[in-house]
Amino acid sequence: MTVKIATTRFGELEVPDEEIVDFPEGLPGFQGRRYVQVRTTGNDLVTWIQSMDESDVALLTVDPTALIKDYRSALKLIEAQPIKLEEADQLEVRAIVRDAPLDGAYLLNLFAPILLNTSKRLGMQLPLVGSGYSLREPWPPSAPAAASPETTPTRAPVASPEVPTEHTTSK
Repeated sequence: MTVKIATTRFGELEVPDEEIVDFPEGLPGFQGRRYVQVRTTGNDLVTWIQSMDESDVALLTVDPTALIKDYRSALKLIEAQPIKLEEADQLEVRAIVRDAPLDGAYLLNLFAPILLNTSKRLGMQLPLVGSGYSLREPWPPSAPAAASPETTPTRAPVASPEVPTEHTTSK
């Protein structure tokens, strides 16, 4: 079965039930618990997490594990109990992206990534306390850090995120 939702960013979307992700603890700052991941055509690095309940809530995200070589090692999966992970291959990690106050840069929330259990369709946001990551990491890393003085030169970039122009709801 599919559910139709009206969104301010993508217009009307038809979302198959099996693509709806439940966030049992919600997402901090937002009211809804049900979201769908809207994938860009031909680009698995960049996705949007669209609220099923609030038409104007869509979070641009990137895969931080593709951008930062050792990022996955900072995750404490024992703290991910709300999403019932059983196997590491069930995990998809997303970092929220926002525009930086500087030209040509983005800010990534690497401190509190979104974790998705792809088999159980459960999600959560997990603060990485003590990791050294910031809520406002400049991307690309060479961008001036007006909003965040913390930078770590040992992080190895792979690619820069691009804002998508096309979208699909399935992989």
